[in-house]
Amino acid sequence: MAESATIRMPQATIPPIEHTFGKLALGCWVFGRTHWGGQNVQDSRAVMEAALRRGMNHFDTSSAFGDGVSETLVGEFLKQDYHRRDGMCIATKLLPREGTAEEIEKSLASSRSRLSAEVIDLYYVQWPLPRVDMRPMFEVLAKEVEEGRVRAVGVSNFSLEQLKQAREVCPIHAVQFCYNLLWRPTEVEKELIPYCNESNLATITTSSIAQGLLTGRFGAEPMFAAGDNRVNTVWHERGVWPKVFATVEKMKEIAKEAGRPLSHLAIRWLSRKAEISSIVVGARTSVQLNELAGAMVGEIDEAHFDKLTAISDEFLPSLPEAGNIFRYYP
Repeated sequence: MAESATIRMPQATIPPIEHTFGKLALGCWVFGRTHWGGQNVQDSRAVMEAALRRGMNHFDTSSAFGDGVSETLVGEFLKQDYHRRDGMCIATKLLPREGTAEEIEKSLASSRSRLSAEVIDLYYVQWPLPRVDMRPMFEVLAKEVEEGRVRAVGVSNFSLEQLKQAREVCPIHAVQFCYNLLWRPTEVEKELIPYCNESNLATITTSSIAQGLLTGRFGAEPMFAAGDNRVNTVWHERGVWPKVFATVEKMKEIAKEAGRPLSHLAIRWLSRKAEISSIVVGARTSVQLNELAGAMVGEIDEAHFDKLTAISDEFLPSLPEAGNIFRYYP
């Protein structure tokens, strides 16, 4: 993959750093085995192996993915061959419960241990706590960057105002948010992304293929394994799902015209946007990973993307005012 993005730290008070990663990133949530109806460890390792062969050097995990199981798998995989870490950007996160300096110090130590890494490439605070002043947490992260134990700091699922507050005390390098053809919040599209671009912050999309919906493989009555949390997203709510299904069916017609899987068009719809730095996609098997990575190969006529945007524009007003796809309000 020739396309790449660069995290830069422009603040003059701390020595500048850069970290370049591929446009397509591997999301490691499913490796945690919870929330997705289970996952085979060998399959997870095969996915990581296939990702490296495809030139994907940006892995995205979290201490919350299976209570550290995902981090441990990623750490063990990379530890097999130390040189696998060369040029890699391993991102992990904290899902805060208290919002204290002590919490983040403990989380950083645990993540380093599970990832078998003395230095964390990119560390996110995953969800803000709206009634807690989180600046003490970010002050800890600023010190970690100064002392070289964290290379870059990010925020995930933060509003623009919450991002600005974090930047008061800590250099922020990357901003992560849910964004795809079926979820384009006005604040993200019209405010957060432009601000990040003006401020030279990397922008990373999650749920980039809408938790698998933009593969086009779900039937009119989708079935989920026990424990698969996707059934609880806004898209699958009564009254919403029929509109989602109808919209995806329209998008599949555009994919047929293009002669490509819908997942390819959904990923390339994002990658063609210069304002998007990196696109996180997850896969259960190496076959799925290779199919998704194939999105970056070959030409796709711009007219197909225009049609997808028009379908998306028509669909978006039918979504409820939920704030996020999980209706998660910490």
